[in-house]
Amino acid sequence: MLEMLEVPNAYSNISAPGPNHITWQYLKLILANNTHVTCILSLANICLSLQHWPRHFKVSVFVIIPKPGKLAYGTPKVFRPIVLLNILSKLIEKIIAR
Repeated sequence: MLEMLEVPNAYSNISAPGPNHITWQYLKLILANNTHVTCILSLANICLSLQHWPRHFKVSVFVIIPKPGKLAYGTPKVFRPIVLLNILSKLIEKIIAR
């Protein structure tokens, strides 16, 4: 349970939200309530025991951002791809990794 409370602190409150539109700032507020922490831990444990990762945890948003200061944007190297993932998915994955 302590790990779940430590993981979000490593992330910025101004990071871009994933496909579920939940930001780390909002998730930190949710995790301030022990009942919510218990529910998320239960979800993680059920996913592990069933060996099933829900489909909505696998959804991502792919964003392509042009690099600043480039003269021409005709080649792929002048773009920076960013993948935005579901915040709950990232939280559970980080807990499992720890």
